[in-house]
Amino acid sequence: VYYVNDRYSYTTEYYYEGIKDDTKTDTNIAKFETEITNYTDKIIDGYKLDRVENNPLKVQSNEANNVMKVYYVKDNFDYSIEYYYDGTKDDAQTVTLNAKFEEEITTYEDKVRFGYRLEKVDNNPLTITSNSANNVMKVYYIIDDTQTKELSYTVEYYKDGQKVDADTEVERVTVQVLQPNTMTVNKDKINLADKYLGYKTE
Repeated sequence: VYYVNDRYSYTTEYYYEGIKDDTKTDTNIAKFETEITNYTDKIIDGYKLDRVENNPLKVQSNEANNVMKVYYVKDNFDYSIEYYYDGTKDDAQTVTLNAKFEEEITTYEDKVRFGYRLEKVDNNPLTITSNSANNVMKVYYIIDDTQTKELSYTVEYYKDGQKVDADTEVERVTVQVLQPNTMTVNKDKINLADKYLGYKTE
């Protein structure tokens, strides 16, 4: 009378973030007490291998125990936040961070500059993908015309070395705060010829 090892089924189950995907389960048959170490890698985009339970698997007569479990979890990927001022990217301000696959990023550091205001933020919210090149949020600032300053110059008139206070004139102009602190003197408004009867310009 000859006896041989009987054959029993065993299964490999696949879990993604702790949730079993029944469509990926593999069922095979092997001889009793065969040691199984191999399994098909069924990683999906954005995930990484976490652990494999019951590996090696020794095939038993109770098929309910012949289960190898493969666990995948979401991987982490880099993402960047870029800052633009009047359409020009300031590379020194770029921030690179990382987050879990498919995580939604909605926050960023406000890096507004004096004289600027926020115009728009592209790709916000940002959903993390497995391609870091696509994980970019762009923050745009433009010059704020409502932030202004006043520039002025004064024209003083002197008769015989004495200032005539009543004739002092002040020219004023309002400009955006980032403009230089310079004005062009309007010479046409300065009376050099006949300001005072009997006097000439020195």
